[in-house]
Amino acid sequence: MESSTNSPNLRLHSVDRTPLMARVGFPIDWEELRESFLAFLGMLRPTATAISLLFALSFIYFYASHEMRFFAVTTGSMQPTIAVDDCVVTIASAEYLRGDVIVFRDPVNPGQYLAKRIVGIGGDEVLIKSGLLHINGKPVDEPYLAEPMNYNMSPFRVPRGQLFVLGDNRNASDDSFTWWRAVPLTEVRGRVVQIYLPFERIQRVAGAKGRDKGMVFQSPMLVGASHLE
Repeated sequence: MESSTNSPNLRLHSVDRTPLMARVGFPIDWEELRESFLAFLGMLRPTATAISLLFALSFIYFYASHEMRFFAVTTGSMQPTIAVDDCVVTIASAEYLRGDVIVFRDPVNPGQYLAKRIVGIGGDEVLIKSGLLHINGKPVDEPYLAEPMNYNMSPFRVPRGQLFVLGDNRNASDDSFTWWRAVPLTEVRGRVVQIYLPFERIQRVAGAKGRDKGMVFQSPMLVGASHLE
């Protein structure tokens, strides 16, 4: 007579009482699993350290050699290019061109900084007529504007070593038009190259045509930004 312990039903019942992992053929040695996990973390640590070191060295290089700076925008004078509460990265440039967005010291409020777009460089004649910007007698296509300008401006000759700047939100911007003056190059802190916060707004800021293709600084965790008007 076959022993009851060999009954298929009893064997099935006995298997059902075993732990789940054992039932699928994978008994767990928890101590061995813990040691394996710690060993795995140990292998990752040098890689993570190398990546962190590489990022830190890249940051130091750009901060030192390109005078990288960070600013938080508090007004809408550069909309739609730069929105209120955007945080931007600037780098110093050997030259500043028409179309570049720059940060510079506020000529009216000491200790403050502004972000505007360069529309005229030293020697240029700047004119606004019928809502259109003219440089040296030629109309300029400006697809980045929030809306057409609702004012005219007499010809302004930009002094050498200075920049004529306007906000992209022209009708709600304090800039070279309202001050009736240009910005000396010595007052410029850098060229805006990237929005790095908020996350949904991370993007490159286009400057002069053909400049900085592919240059992106995506460093959304950087803090300590100065404030821009």
